[in-house]
Amino acid sequence: MFSSWLSLGALRDIDKLCGRYNSRALQVKRVCRHCSIPTMACDNAFYPWQHVMPDAVHALVVAKDVDGLKAISQHDLKNAFYNPKLDIGRNPRGIHGMTPGEPLHVVDLGLFKYALEGFYICLEMNLK
Repeated sequence: MFSSWLSLGALRDIDKLCGRYNSRALQVKRVCRHCSIPTMACDNAFYPWQHVMPDAVHALVVAKDVDGLKAISQHDLKNAFYNPKLDIGRNPRGIHGMTPGEPLHVVDLGLFKYALEGFYICLEMNLK
């Protein structure tokens, strides 16, 4: 039930749940609540990104590291989803991993990439 409710939200509202900036302008360091890809590297499908982990974000909040939070486009706030007593399932990425995918991952690096691979296979073209 809870995950179904999350999937109904707009990106802006879901970003708020994660404590992420709502902007996707070029001045924002990161555009995704799920991964560490910098805004200026979004056109690189081979960028060595990592998942956003709630413990890392929470550590910056506890340390009052405002510059560290700015560097990952996160607000300085006490997020209820980081509370270890709150059972939101076994996903180690917490709220960042439970929310619906960003267009970057779902469309550009997901469905679009798989569709191109399918076309290449159907046309018997070498993918490399």
